[in-house]
Amino acid sequence: MSTATIPPSDSPATISTISTQSNESVSTLVTDVHVPSTPSETVPVHGPVEPGDVLVADTERIGSLHRSDQAADPAVIGIATSDVVEGQVLVAVSGIVECRVDAGFGAVKVGDLLTASPAPGHAMLAMESLPGTILGKALEPLDSGTGLVRVLVMLR
Repeated sequence: MSTATIPPSDSPATISTISTQSNESVSTLVTDVHVPSTPSETVPVHGPVEPGDVLVADTERIGSLHRSDQAADPAVIGIATSDVVEGQVLVAVSGIVECRVDAGFGAVKVGDLLTASPAPGHAMLAMESLPGTILGKALEPLDSGTGLVRVLVMLR
């Protein structure tokens, strides 16, 4: 019996298998399939950006993003999931990632909707659900201050 993990060459997914061989045949059993749950896009950014930052479309540099700095910004795009490399960053546009959240605008409970905050790069409790301003849903609470909170990214 042998065990192998086979990473497909063009995908971040992995497949783990166990193979057994007898005199007449080889049997392979797939034991685990892992596909990353957070679809991300690599995009150009302007200015300082860190993992967990809320990003918005840059109206002065078309095709580029920057850290959010306006409350309920309808230009919200997603959450940075990597450091900036050569002017580009990975941005989660769906899935579950850590996000910088500021509870200074209201305590955040599990299940609360989040939107861009005026604190650069942070999300905050969405007081109202205006079209195009919702970033996602909090999966962890934050009673006060700022911190990293797991968020289900679901733009709407």
